[in-house]
Amino acid sequence: MERSFVRKALLVSAVGYIAIAAFVFWNEGGLTASSPAVFLKTERGEGGWLLIPKIGVDAKIQTVGTTPSGSIGIPSNAKDVAWFAGSSPIATAGTAVVVGHVDTRVFGAGVFRGLKGLAKGDVIYTSIDGRISRFTVTGYAVYPEGTDRMDEVIGTRTGSARLVLITCDGRWDQSVKRYTDRLVVFADREA
Repeated sequence: MERSFVRKALLVSAVGYIAIAAFVFWNEGGLTASSPAVFLKTERGEGGWLLIPKIGVDAKIQTVGTTPSGSIGIPSNAKDVAWFAGSSPIATAGTAVVVGHVDTRVFGAGVFRGLKGLAKGDVIYTSIDGRISRFTVTGYAVYPEGTDRMDEVIGTRTGSARLVLITCDGRWDQSVKRYTDRLVVFADREA
């Protein structure tokens, strides 16, 4: 009799904790509309972070350059994203390029697995050393891998602050061990 009481009490406690967590974190893809900036400021501190509530992205931002072949580098793991140092700094004038894995052979789904789920008007937050910026998705495009239109994708270092998110898309080409396309999401910083 006493064992069943303890089991029931544990079950009720577990359900209560789950309900509280669901209420706090499930709203609007994980965060309430007003909480991302507070969440980034209080939970993250120094460094760079990218938060996309709609698709559950909460990622540390690494920095990458170009590879020996001249292409943009990639993050060192599946859960982080990387700012391309050949583009404008995030949340400053011009276009900042951020890349992330769609998946990896070893770790499975990557941080940008859900990037296709973003639509015009969706919100993206960045936190760079505690400075929060809010971006709104303006559109997306798919380019063939190795495109010669990178100037169009990256944009300029002048004008309004813009964020460009890039990940793999298309089909996996086993012969070259690469995806055939790149998905590019464009977002403008809100004033």
